[in-house]
Amino acid sequence: MSPDAIDEFFEARAVQTTFGGSGESIISSISVLVEHLDETLEVWGAMLKTPAFDAERIAIWRGQEVESLRRRIDNPAGLAFSEYNRLMYGDHPIGWEMTEADIAEERVTPEVFNRLHAQVLCADNLLFGVVGPLEWVELEPRLEGLMADWPACEQPLELPPIPDVGAPPGVYLIPRPLNQSTVVVAHPTDLRQSAEPEYFSAQLGNTILGASGLTSRMSQVLRTERGYAYGASSLWTTPRRYPGLVGATTQTRSETTIQAIRAMIEVMEGMADRPPTEDELQDRIDEAVNGWVFNFQTPARIVSRRLGLRAARLPDDWLTRFLDGIRAVTPEAVRAVYDRYLRPGEWVILIVGNPDDFEGSLDGLGPITILDPDAGNEAPE
Repeated sequence: MSPDAIDEFFEARAVQTTFGGSGESIISSISVLVEHLDETLEVWGAMLKTPAFDAERIAIWRGQEVESLRRRIDNPAGLAFSEYNRLMYGDHPIGWEMTEADIAEERVTPEVFNRLHAQVLCADNLLFGVVGPLEWVELEPRLEGLMADWPACEQPLELPPIPDVGAPPGVYLIPRPLNQSTVVVAHPTDLRQSAEPEYFSAQLGNTILGASGLTSRMSQVLRTERGYAYGASSLWTTPRRYPGLVGATTQTRSETTIQAIRAMIEVMEGMADRPPTEDELQDRIDEAVNGWVFNFQTPARIVSRRLGLRAARLPDDWLTRFLDGIRAVTPEAVRAVYDRYLRPGEWVILIVGNPDDFEGSLDGLGPITILDPDAGNEAPE
């Protein structure tokens, strides 16, 4: 079937379909009336098993990506985050940013896509979830038919290598003629996602610090008290296999860039000295507990969550463990986790902005490095 024929087929039967990816997993789904299930499974299965990778559609996709890359430089926030990832993770896949060289015409051919597809969307890598008004005895033969001729994997997918996370502390500046600076301040931390009490303390602590919007400590100081920014947020990433990042980000007027950075560091380091109040912590626990029910709001949500847990190699009862762990957090535990994992003096600060308009000197924040995002990364083999 041609791409247009596929589109017409789905439209005529009101089929909703998705395909996308994030991190180490990809997902595709269909939502279809039972009366059209068999024929839709046949077409959808063929798309996933033996896609044509139409050369004209690849060329359209490539053109869209090239245009997006050329416009990336005009988005200060997006530029800051992508360059920070590149700075901290180097040429590892986590930090790698696509360039035009990566999608040169000779590098994105149907043959290349078919080779990659065969390595990833092969039978041994798949998880299926189904929700609908059918009994299992009716669904099982349909799924067995779908899988009957699905090509097996030639070899297991290898996990990505463990990245060497980090950059020398200091200021990394991307000069741009802007009236507003985008700032990211963070450093690596070795706290991993787990069922250990420290993980849950960090989750709630990050919410109190800056991940809860305008009520967070970071926003209260930078927005309400000092008027440096409309808002600010914090981050504490906790991958399971490698170090994450703890820090914060904001956008501020050029002339308040240095003051805002110092305020961000002050608020973050203050978490190690000033534990949350009982009320401050309980509010965040209540938010987490009250939102927990939405994981199970519909059968589709339940199945989707289960698939997500399996794909992430988490136990099936992870959500229950998470709820129990959140409820057990104390104010002192939040203070202690920041006291242990924050490393004052090791902040890696990235700024996208106009240094000519900064009030004060960047020298007091550490060594200064000028970055050139136009240089890009080399295209991987």
